[in-house]
Amino acid sequence: MKISATYAVMGAVVAEWIGADKGIGYYMLLQKSAYRTDRMFVAIVIIVLLSLVLFAIIALLEKWLVRWKPRRNS
Repeated sequence: MKISATYAVMGAVVAEWIGADKGIGYYMLLQKSAYRTDRMFVAIVIIVLLSLVLFAIIALLEKWLVRWKPRRNS
């Protein structure tokens, strides 16, 4: 679930690239055509931060819900 949460963000951005008229993917396309690389990097940072937040939320839920831990044979 942690991996799929991060991929869901990228899937949404790609879907916006293909056929949307709003959203961060559409914003990236507009900035690319205007040669505004600084704003492109801001959008990329927002996407990365959103992915990390979703990953952290799932990790916290996992820690809260899965109470057992396998025994290590060290």
